[in-house]
Amino acid sequence: MTWEADGYEIEVEFVDPDELEAGQLGYAHAPDGRSLIEPDGWRAEWLVVALDQLLGDPIFVDTSDGSLPVATAAHGEGVWDPLPLARSLEDFIRMGR
Repeated sequence: MTWEADGYEIEVEFVDPDELEAGQLGYAHAPDGRSLIEPDGWRAEWLVVALDQLLGDPIFVDTSDGSLPVATAAHGEGVWDPLPLARSLEDFIRMGR
């Protein structure tokens, strides 16, 4: 799916709903099962639901907010600096074409 808003366009590959736990690998937990959640790092309430196919960056929802806002963040930067993409998962899906 191609997602576009405000001149920003990405090819999105959604995580299979049956594979959501595996989709958190490298973000919420390491391959050895160790947690990667840190106070200034990846947050426990972030759930990876898709990946940017070009850059491999995670696209995630914030489960602490009932509207499930969607964001992305560049991996490999040493910090997770979320870039908001949509006010809700529903809006994000609607923006796809």
